[in-house]
Amino acid sequence: MNSTLLLDIFNLSLACSIPILLVLLLTPLLDRRYTAKLRYWVWLALGIRLVLPFQLPLTSLFTQTIAPMAVQDIPVVALPQQPTNPVNFEEIAPAAGGATAPEIVASANAASITLFDILLLIWIAGILVVLLRHVYTALRLRRHLRRWGTPCTDVSVLECVARTRKEKHMRRPVRVVISNIAESPFTTGLFRPILVLPEHFCQDNLNWVVQHELVHIKRFDLAYKLSLSFVTAMHWFNPLVWQMCRMAGKDLELICDEQVIRGTGRLQRTAYSEAILQQVCTKRSALSSASTGFSADAKFLKERFQHIMNPNKKRRGLPILITILLCIVFVGSLAACKLESQAERKNTPSIATDSSTAESRTPNVETRPNATGAAYMVPLADYQIDRTYSSEHPAIDFTGAENASIFATAGGTVITAEFASNYGYYVIIDHGNGITSLYAHCASLSVQAGDTVAQGTAIAEVGSTGQSTAPHLHFEMLQDGVNIDPAPLLGL
Repeated sequence: MNSTLLLDIFNLSLACSIPILLVLLLTPLLDRRYTAKLRYWVWLALGIRLVLPFQLPLTSLFTQTIAPMAVQDIPVVALPQQPTNPVNFEEIAPAAGGATAPEIVASANAASITLFDILLLIWIAGILVVLLRHVYTALRLRRHLRRWGTPCTDVSVLECVARTRKEKHMRRPVRVVISNIAESPFTTGLFRPILVLPEHFCQDNLNWVVQHELVHIKRFDLAYKLSLSFVTAMHWFNPLVWQMCRMAGKDLELICDEQVIRGTGRLQRTAYSEAILQQVCTKRSALSSASTGFSADAKFLKERFQHIMNPNKKRRGLPILITILLCIVFVGSLAACKLESQAERKNTPSIATDSSTAESRTPNVETRPNATGAAYMVPLADYQIDRTYSSEHPAIDFTGAENASIFATAGGTVITAEFASNYGYYVIIDHGNGITSLYAHCASLSVQAGDTVAQGTAIAEVGSTGQSTAPHLHFEMLQDGVNIDPAPLLGL
């Protein structure tokens, strides 16, 4: 589970980095011809995709079409299930002190820490650090406003805010607070918006400042910034995601500029640019993802002024937006499809067949006859017993050649075929009547959960995966979930 989650997150982050990098490189070209809203929606779509580390329903048909094509070259056949000889279960006594397979797996997992466990802890720690940083700056800003902020009593300011709210058809009330620590105007408060003005505020720029900040409030730009903050926390290891969020914050300012200067002439645009220049914060302040304000660097200020003074009307770029959004929707699914096809190739080896082979699926055509005539057969052809069954070791360890075939001890249904940190690649087969067999430390698997196998069917290969020091087969048999000695059943 840990490895699957981390691989999904990393794969999604890597896949989404492609459209992020593409949009960043094309930003100068897009900015000359299209409005900032184009990138606004692109960043939003990317942010949503980055927090959904699974295949989207809209792409299920696409993935179902592509994924089978990746493994369609694997020929498969079917074998009829051979009936197994009956076993006198009354003669089989459970071993004293035997433990169930789930208990063994749980105890081994508790005692071992894998690389994926460490990476998962590092990823979670990074998320917590980024989120706590955002929470700290938000609480600090709130504390400063409570301590040094005072409600505005200036009638001209309150009238300007009321008039602008009416012009922009805003229903939410906006509090106006004067703060002696604020270096430039900004807004905060997601549900109860607050317009914060510096103590020594230039009244000449009041109208422009109020219009700009109320556009932020009306557009719910603070919620947009907070959402992207969660994206950066989830993908804190990806520098392109951080750059995407920084560019999204700048695009919010450009969108506000576009709405404020809409329908104005050159003189009004010049006055608005001067207002920005006078109110901009040149020092690093408490502004964070919990607020929106005039803070900007010199390079971005120049870009904003060029954007404001450009008289050419820009296009919305709807066709380009739709194309980019479709790429974003499918890019993660293509990556997921690639992982699924690789996993299926790994767990489903190629099988040599001839023209007379049936077309229905079975895990493997290689079989081995039961030479002993016992109800259950030894799962290896050439082997040595390295360790016998005991209460401390409720299994038999067979030493065999690496990559040698492992055979089903009896016919049954595969109920588990996966990887575990202690067992490595392992298979569990249900033989009916409460009897199951377990094959651990395999190099690779030839079956999947749900497959029906006959006695002597090759199900895996000898390996040394999991907690193992040399190639061998760790073989267990259980009756009603309790380990039993396999030796009498195998005729050993």
